[in-house]
Amino acid sequence: MPVLPGFHQQRLADEVQKRTGGDRALEAAIAEWLRVVVVGSRAPGVLLEATETFDALIKAVEAHVLPLSEAARGTALARSREVARLQGARRALGYLARNRYDSDFRAKLAAILAGIESVEVLKQIGCLISDGESRQGLLRKIRRLWVPAFDAESPADIGVQ
Repeated sequence: MPVLPGFHQQRLADEVQKRTGGDRALEAAIAEWLRVVVVGSRAPGVLLEATETFDALIKAVEAHVLPLSEAARGTALARSREVARLQGARRALGYLARNRYDSDFRAKLAAILAGIESVEVLKQIGCLISDGESRQGLLRKIRRLWVPAFDAESPADIGVQ
């Protein structure tokens, strides 16, 4: 997949050639400016070799920047899916808590659930809600589940929630 769609890429190449009037040194200067200024600001950390022509610059950008862009897109998609799973689980637990107890308890539980970043912990909380404990007993178990007890001899791996 080209960085610029073929039509736009060709129009831009034609415009550069038209503006330079066939002057190779001017085209090389424009390509260098695009490489340093535009690519340097849009893709920091990507070091492209100097090119003599605009077409060579586009090929270099496609070869170096496109894989990074695709990888970033995949990472962002995976993260957005995880965020959606967390939001969906929190919403489902809120409905379950409201139906099991009441809206006030749902609000209290939502405040606790907002800090939990693990779908597995949210699933365990769903099981606890389904068990039908009293409100205080449920909150106690959720806090114990979410915040592990501290042991001075062997501290638990609390990780980042």
